[in-house]
Amino acid sequence: MKPLLTIPAIVLSLSWACAQTPISGIINSYHRVLEYLPVQNCVRVDNTSGLGITDKVMIVQMKGITVSVVNNNSFGSVSAYNDAGNYEINTICDIRGDSVFFIQQFLRTYNPQHKVQLVRIPQYGSAIVTDSLKAAAWDSAAGKGGVLAIAVTDQLILNAPVSADARGFRGGAYAQSSNTCSNFFPADNEFYNASSTSPQNGSWKGESACDLAMTYSGGKGAVANGAGGGNNHNNGGGGGSNLSTGGVGGGNSSTTGCTVSNPGKGGYALSSNSGARIFPGGGGGTGHSNNVAVTGGGGAGGGILFIQAATLISNGYSISAGGAKGGSAIGDGASGGGGGGTIIMDVISYSDAVNISAKGGDGGDEDDENYSGRCFGEGGGGSGGVIYFKNATPSGTVSVAGGVKGLKLNYLGCASLVQAAPGSAGSIVTSYAYKQSAVMSTCVSAALAGQLLFFQAKEENGQVLVNWIPAQPQPDKYVLQRKLQDGSWQTIYTTASVAGKPSYLYADAGLRAGRYYYRLRMEQAGGPPAFSSVVPVVIKEMPHYSVYPNPASAYIIVTGDLAPGEEICLYDYTGRKVYSQTVTAPQRMLKIHTTKLPRGLYVLRVQESNLRVRLH
Repeated sequence: MKPLLTIPAIVLSLSWACAQTPISGIINSYHRVLEYLPVQNCVRVDNTSGLGITDKVMIVQMKGITVSVVNNNSFGSVSAYNDAGNYEINTICDIRGDSVFFIQQFLRTYNPQHKVQLVRIPQYGSAIVTDSLKAAAWDSAAGKGGVLAIAVTDQLILNAPVSADARGFRGGAYAQSSNTCSNFFPADNEFYNASSTSPQNGSWKGESACDLAMTYSGGKGAVANGAGGGNNHNNGGGGGSNLSTGGVGGGNSSTTGCTVSNPGKGGYALSSNSGARIFPGGGGGTGHSNNVAVTGGGGAGGGILFIQAATLISNGYSISAGGAKGGSAIGDGASGGGGGGTIIMDVISYSDAVNISAKGGDGGDEDDENYSGRCFGEGGGGSGGVIYFKNATPSGTVSVAGGVKGLKLNYLGCASLVQAAPGSAGSIVTSYAYKQSAVMSTCVSAALAGQLLFFQAKEENGQVLVNWIPAQPQPDKYVLQRKLQDGSWQTIYTTASVAGKPSYLYADAGLRAGRYYYRLRMEQAGGPPAFSSVVPVVIKEMPHYSVYPNPASAYIIVTGDLAPGEEICLYDYTGRKVYSQTVTAPQRMLKIHTTKLPRGLYVLRVQESNLRVRLH
C-alpha cells in the first residue's frame, strides 16, 4: 500500500474531502480541576464524562494573579502572576475514578483554588466546519469554558466561522444607581462595593485574571486585565485588556448638576512570560448609570482559541477571538469594550488567504440628548489580543487592533471634554511553539514505547488512519506494520524521521470489512528496534452505492438502498458543500440535476460512502 504522499495533488485533496469529519457548535468538553498531584502526574476533576485514554487535552489556569489593593493610582496593578495563565497540552494515559493521568510529565505548576480547567481537544484525521464552531462561554462560578481547541492531523476546511468572540472574562454588569452625588465630596476612590446602589459610587469593574472580594468590585480602578467602572456620576467604563492596555472611559464633562470626572480606567497590560502564559481578554467596565436600564454593561473579553492542523483551507471564513462592544447609553455613562483574546495557530500551511483576528471591543456610545450642560462619558475601547503562529504570518488579514472609543453624541454646553480612549493594539507572534513537555511519565511505559508520545489507529470512512506523535530524540526510521491472518506482521509504510515534525499520518485504504491490528516499529542504527503497543481496528461492512453517468453534464443518478433521513451531499475539490438533499422516503435511485455547477471534480457523499464525480 503506497502512502498518500505519492498521490497527485488534486486526488489527495479529494481523498481528504472524502474522509472529512463534519463538525460544528461546541466540540470541547470542560472539566474543573479539583486537585493537582504532580508526584502522580495526574489531576482530579469534577467529572470524567467524555474523557478517554489517548485523548489530547489542554490544562490551563484561568486566574490567580495578585494585585495591589492600595487606594491610589497603583490599585489593581499586578504584583505577582503566581500560576495564573499557565497552560500546556498533554495526552491522557489513564483514568481511575476522578483521577486523570498523563503521558507527559507536567511542564508547569497549577493551583486549583484559582480555577484550573482540563479541556478535551477533539482529534480528527481531517475535518470540515459545516456550521459555526464556538467556544463555550466562560463561566466563572463553574470555573470552566472560554476555550475552543481542536487538533486535525491533515486538513481543516472551513465552511463556517470559528469563533471564541466574547467567550472570555465577563464585562461589568449594569446596575441603576440612585441620583445621589456630590461635587464637594466626590466619589473619587479606586474601588467601591458595586452591589451597593444607594448610591452606587463605583459601577462594576470587568472580570479579570484576579478575583477580589466584593469590597473591590466597583469603581474606576482597573484590576489586572479587567477594566474599571465609571464612578458616580455618569462616568464611562474603561476597556478590558490582554497583553496591552485598554482605553480609559470618557469622563463627566457637565457644567451643571454633578460635574466631577472619574472615568473607569483601562485594563493593565499583562505579561505572557514569552508565550508561556495565555489569558482570555479582560471584561470592560460598566458606565455609571442612574436612569432606567437604557445602557448595557461592559463587553466580554475574547476567549482562548487553539487550532492545530497540517493545512488550513479557510474558504474566506473567519477565525476570531475578539472582545465585545460595551453597552451604549442615553444620558448615562456608557460601558467599555472587552479585551481581545488569545489565538494559537499551530498550522503548518495555509491554502488561501486568511481572516484571523483578536480585536478589542469598541466602547459604548453616549447620547447626551442635547441637554445643555449635561455631558457624560462614553466607553473606552478594549485592547487587541494576541495571535501566535507556528511559522510566519500567513497571507490575508490578520488583526489585533484595539477597539475604538465610543461615540459622544448630541452634546451641548459642555466643559472641556474628558474623552475616552481607544484600546491599544495587541500582538502578533511568529515562530511560536505551543507548550508541551517532552519528558514522559512512568504512566507511558504501560501504553507506549519510549520514542512515542502518542500512537493511534482508528477507522474513518472505510479506511484506517494511523497517526503518531514522536518523543525526542526521534529514531532513524518508522515502520508501520499490519498483522496478517497467519499472525505475521506485514510492513505497509516506512518513513525516515523528520526533525521538528510534530506528528505523522498514514491512511490504510482499500480494506475489506474485518478486524485489523497495527503497531509501529522504530529503528535506530546500532540498536535493537522498539515497538509501540498493538492497536485493534474494526472496519464494518459499508452499504453499496453507485453513481452514473460519470462523467456527467446535466444530471447524475445515485443508486442504492436510500433510507429516509439519509443526507446526500456533493462537495467541490476544496471540500465546500455545493449541494445537499435529505431522503424523505425509501427508494433505490435519486436524480440530481447538475447543470448549474461548474465543470470539475466533485465528491458525492452518502452516509460514509464517498464517490468521485466528474462534471463536464
